[in-house]
Amino acid sequence: GWWKTGQGVREKGDSLGVPPPPDASPQAFIRFKAAVWVAAGEGPWWENTDTAYQLAVRLRDGAG
Repeated sequence: GWWKTGQGVREKGDSLGVPPPPDASPQAFIRFKAAVWVAAGEGPWWENTDTAYQLAVRLRDGAG
């Protein structure tokens, strides 16, 4: 369940080589979270349609 917590997303991003957010703003974290989802590939996190979902879908589909 790494996708369920901010810390889990940060750790997964680190393990995938996704650069951390450039600042502490909520918008920066949403962009980071979306990038982590995309880097992680397919999985149950795509069922979590929170604030990062639509951006993640755009990034995944090459329109981000």
